[in-house]
Formats: sequence, C-alpha cells, structure tokens
Amino acid sequence: MSIVWSNELELSFIECLRAEPVLWDINLKDYKNKLKSHDAWMRISTVMEIPIADLKKKKDSLMSSYRSYKGKVKKSVQSGAGADEIYQPIWFAYEAMDAFLGDNLKCKKSMNTERGVQEPKEVNLEAIEENVEEMNENRSNTYSKKTATRQSADAKSLQNWLTQEMSLKTLLPPSNPR
Repeated sequence: MSIVWSNELELSFIECLRAEPVLWDINLKDYKNKLKSHDAWMRISTVMEIPIADLKKKKDSLMSSYRSYKGKVKKSVQSGAGADEIYQPIWFAYEAMDAFLGDNLKCKKSMNTERGVQEPKEVNLEAIEENVEEMNENRSNTYSKKTATRQSADAKSLQNWLTQEMSLKTLLPPSNPR
C-alpha cells in the first residue's frame, strides 16, 4: 500500500524527525548506533502509523530536496549577492527542516570569493553512510535472488534427472540376477 503524503503529513513527519536527533545529527556519538536508530524509527512509525520503510524513503526524499535548496542558498550567499538578492526557497518544508538541520548539513564544495579559489570539499558523512547502507542492502538482495535462482535451477535439474531415471527404469526389462 502506498502512502499519500500531504504537506501536513510531511510536516508532521519532519517534527517527528526533529525529535529524534539520532537519525540526523551526525555529531552525536549514537548516530551510528543501529539499535538506537531502529528504536527511533519504531517510535516514529508508531506515532505516525506508517511502516518504517516508507518513512525512510520519505526521509531520503526530503533530505535530497533540502540539500538542493540549501546549496542554492549557500551559493547565492557566497556569490556576494546583496541581502535582497539571496535565494529564498519557497518549498513548504524548507524552513521546518532548516530549523533543526541548519549548519549540521555540509554542502560539498564552497567558493572563497575573496581569493577566487575553491575551498577543499567538505564531506557529508550522513549521505555517504546512507549510500553505503543502500549499496549493502542491494548487494544482499542481489545475492539472495541469485542464490534462490541457482537453488531453483538445481531443483529443476534434479527433478528432470529423476524423471528421466524413472522413465528409463520403466522402459528397461528387469535385470536377471546371476
């Protein structure tokens, strides 16, 4: 069953996320703790009555949109634009997410306009960890599917062999023991 996400439902979800910093604050020592993360997802799932898988997908989608808009804001600030020329996102969830993510999220690169050179890239550990987790899940799913396919093929081969053996036995005359 697919969840229909209204703006209000998404804002409620954002508030639930805000209450669970273990899911988004990379500076917490428990950020990488899978058990605490799972407990946080369970609490949100219980409150919202939405499966964890759907909540995780929505978080990924919201974070992607937020990073995009946050990057546009930072880029306009770094370009030396005046206060009235700084990009102002009109996305309904931007302010709600920026209220708690703010400086916690790092953009990938920045430009020093005083010297006109690019600063070293900052690493977004949260995005990297999410990508690694997704790759591991995909690898695990692919391995499971290949194993299941291989086992199914082996079972069919064995069944065909047994069928042929049974057919041959019914065609051959009984052997005479000597």
